[in-house]
Formats: sequence, structure tokens, C-alpha cells
Amino acid sequence: MKQGSWLPILILGVLLSFIILIFCVIHNIALGYALALCWVIFMAIGKREYGLKTLLRFSWEGAKTSFGVLKTLILIGAVIGIWMASGTIATIVYDAFRITNPQTFILIAFVVCAGVSFIIGTSFGTISIVGLPLMLIAKSGDINLNIVAGAIMQACTSVTGVRRCHQVPVWWRPSPLPGCSAIFATCLRPRGLHCC
Repeated sequence: MKQGSWLPILILGVLLSFIILIFCVIHNIALGYALALCWVIFMAIGKREYGLKTLLRFSWEGAKTSFGVLKTLILIGAVIGIWMASGTIATIVYDAFRITNPQTFILIAFVVCAGVSFIIGTSFGTISIVGLPLMLIAKSGDINLNIVAGAIMQACTSVTGVRRCHQVPVWWRPSPLPGCSAIFATCLRPRGLHCC
């Protein structure tokens, strides 16, 4: 088969996959069904060039790379469920109200997330384990959720990126300073100004 004949079929497969995914999201259908259907579409496209056994082997090898991520997400889900059922998150929210005030909460959320992200080395774990209680505290305290979410995301992603800086050249290292300065400027703004 010529190389040029693959392109229109591949583009059609990608567009059809996007349409299926968007349809499932709009109609509140589980994405697992959409992903399975997209897999079938690309298996049919691949069948033109490879045998079924080869395509299944390719699929299995690709799926094996995501098992580590799946284990992490399952553990995070279990921890969150246990914490919610046992009242740990409610206790954290209650104690945080006694310790903090709304004027310094965003700064405290940033520093806590940055510290936890640096220690455990995962931004996803920090966002789900520490970010969830912080968002609940912000919602209960009538603090702007957009700014709190930005502080949590910036702290987790920039600190985890800086922690891995030894793996990349000096000129390519991420800098947390632009996001940090925006968070600090938001936290230290005059009381009369409001964002968002």
C-alpha cells in the first residue's frame, strides 16, 4: 500500500474518534465505551497493513506502559475514599478554619502544595490528596476557587518540575518564578482590588 493512501483514512479515523468522544461527553455516556469504539476503528484501519495477532500485540505493549499510572490512580482513589469515609478530610477542613484566615489562605495553600509535591514527587498525587481538602476549605470559606485552584496547580507542577531539573540541561529547566510571583501578587494585593 502506498504511503499517501494512509493519510485520508487516518484523518478520517481521528475525526470519527473525536466525534465519538464529544458525543459521549455531551450525552453523559461513559468514556470507556467511546475509547473501546475508537480502538476498534483504529484496529480496522491497522488491519489493512498488519494481521490481527500483530495488532493485538501492539495494543498490549502500548497498554502495559499505562499500568503504573493506573496503579497510582487506584491508590489515590482509595486514599481519598478512605479519608472521606473516616472523616479525615472533614477534620482537616475544620482544623484549617481555626488556623488560617481568608487573607493568607491562598499563600498557605501554595506553600503546602509545593512542599508536599516536592517531598512525594508527584503533582497528580498532591493535587488529589492535598488539593481536594484545600478546595473544600476554600469553598467553605467563600474564597475564590479559581485563584485557589491556580495556586494549587502552579505549586504542584512547578515544584515537581524543578525537582526533576537534574535530568535536563540548565537552559531547559522550568522556572516556577512567573507563576509564583503571580500567586504572591494575588495574595498580597490591596484589599480593595478583586480578581476574577
